[in-house]
Amino acid sequence: MHFEDQIEKSISKAEANINDIDRSKTNHPLKGQELLKYIETEKNKSGSNGDVICIGAGYGSDAKEGETKCRVDLFTTELINAKKEEHFKFLGKHARVKVLKSYNQSSLQRIVDQGCISGAAHLHLQIEENEVFFDENSEEITAYLEDQFGPDYLAKSAERTGGNKSHWKHRAVWRFIELIAIEEIEKLNLTKSLKE
Repeated sequence: MHFEDQIEKSISKAEANINDIDRSKTNHPLKGQELLKYIETEKNKSGSNGDVICIGAGYGSDAKEGETKCRVDLFTTELINAKKEEHFKFLGKHARVKVLKSYNQSSLQRIVDQGCISGAAHLHLQIEENEVFFDENSEEITAYLEDQFGPDYLAKSAERTGGNKSHWKHRAVWRFIELIAIEEIEKLNLTKSLKE
């Protein structure tokens, strides 16, 4: 099969996938957890074809040429909102609260300025203790980090540093603490500037 034939076949397959989409969803686009679940299940079926996923989730719009096109602006906005919604589920959870109870404002500022590797997160220095902390709060920490850095962040981090024996959980806890510190300091600074 020639290269041109392969391209033509791929285009035809993508068009067929778009034509197979349930058009009833276009009036009721998926939102929140429903959208995130749909993307997760469809990304393998569609070969990660973003247009097919976007239109299938109900974010298609008829173009002048008579075909349905993805409304990337609407799709992206709702995807960001869905991710935020998932993230906010964890705002009051155990790990976040424990970190915030462990450090005062000046300690959080040092963590922001210098990172955990500097020793600024003085109550989270021991590898073994951090790995236990990760295991006890794995769902919260995983969701939080993957919300910030993408769905494969922890797997890639572990792989990049040498697998399970690399203490990747320890590094994940440090990254989690740094992000919590950044958010908290930004929130405190915003509150301070609003009062002035």
